[in-house]
Formats: sequence, structure tokens, C-alpha cells
Amino acid sequence: MTQYFTETDTWLGGYYELALELGSRSSERLLAGLAAVWADPDLDGAYLSREVEPWQQQRLAITAELLQVIHLQGSHLLGLARLPNGATIACGTFIVREDDGPDWLGLYLPMGALGTAYSVGGYPFEPDVANSRQWRDVIDPWLAEIGSRVYDQVAYRLGLIGFEVSGEMYADDIDASGIPANHYPGVLWPASGSLTYHPSTE
Repeated sequence: MTQYFTETDTWLGGYYELALELGSRSSERLLAGLAAVWADPDLDGAYLSREVEPWQQQRLAITAELLQVIHLQGSHLLGLARLPNGATIACGTFIVREDDGPDWLGLYLPMGALGTAYSVGGYPFEPDVANSRQWRDVIDPWLAEIGSRVYDQVAYRLGLIGFEVSGEMYADDIDASGIPANHYPGVLWPASGSLTYHPSTE
């Protein structure tokens, strides 16, 4: 049986993610966002331990009590993602609650796990933009689709797609100056009630 969580390299190499700036601190919105992410048809979760496989532990309901636990412990929720090429790999969610800023909710694919489904090489530590586009041009729109489905349930201020991109841009800055012509993260930008995906230019 395939080892998704406990394979040695699964969680190594950092995270390729969809990071959502939800807005000012709101436990209700954060809880709704987590529930929307884990209800996505391409995901299966959530679980709490990396030490055992998903089928060996209890699937968790997304509740206010669970949100408190993962916030206090700095825990991630874990699960499985079904990628566009049909492969299934480990994935997870994280939350960041900035002291003087917004709540962030992220869905991530560990690079170690992603490397079992696509030829990611040493990205981003040994970036080869041309080769990375072969998989990023597949994974980025897929993450954007998940972000769009989440937005249908929980309106957020900004979505970013890329390697550990949480906090690299903020909605207030885009409000003030617009989306930069050249930007590494893919951007999900809500305007006039609809969400627009702006792919990475780098």
C-alpha cells in the first residue's frame, strides 16, 4: 500500500501553496475557510498526524474546537490531494494570524511529495524557470480552481500561488498600486464580486 504521509522525503523541501488573505481577524471566517478547503472534491482530509497514514487515524471534523487546538499548538491539518495528472499526494493546510494584520489560510503541497508526481528538480533552490513551467503551468491553475471554489463559499481579499508565498503581497498594497506587471506569485484578485486569476509572470 502506498505510503503518503510516512515516506521519508514526503514533507521535505518546503511548500508549494495557495495562500489566502482572509481579512481582519475573524475566527468564524477562518473556520468557514478551513471547512471550504477541506470540502473540496480534489482533497481528502483532514488528519492531524504525519506519523501514521491517513487510513490509520481518525478523520477530523472542522470545528471551532479543532481550530483552537491547531492555533494554540501551531499544528497543521493534513490530507491527500488528487492532482491534475491523477496522482495522489500528501497535502496540508496552515493558518497564520498576524498580530497587527490579517488572517491567512494556506493549502500546501510539500515539494517532496510533489516530486513524486512531477519532475520538480531542486525547485526553488535550483530554479530552472523553463523546466519548472512544465509543472507549474499545470499546478497553478489547479490551485486557482480550488481557490475559486473556496471563494464561492468564503469571500477573501487575496489569493497567492507559488512557493511559500504567504505574506509576499497584501490586498491593501494591490488596492493602492494594482497588481505588479511582473509578479512571481500567481494572484487571485476579487473585484466587483468576481475572482480573476492572474498567472505568475516569472
